[in-house]
Amino acid sequence: MVALNVPVGWGGSALCLFLAVHCDSPICYRLAALIYLGSWLMLGVGILLAGRGTVRSFRARIPRAWKAWRRMRHAHGE
Repeated sequence: MVALNVPVGWGGSALCLFLAVHCDSPICYRLAALIYLGSWLMLGVGILLAGRGTVRSFRARIPRAWKAWRRMRHAHGE
């Protein structure tokens, strides 16, 4: 679930937005937003299912990415 949330969220939203523009369907805009929201829910559920140990292990394997994430958050005042 964690690995699929990005392709589902961005890909599904992009497809719906493409259809909205070419088919002139306002419902597709709402569907794009729902798919994107669903991908975030999928990420949350995936993290809960994986557990804290797995999340810690994942963080340990990619320290550069987490350091960059922390720097970005710190730079934006979060």
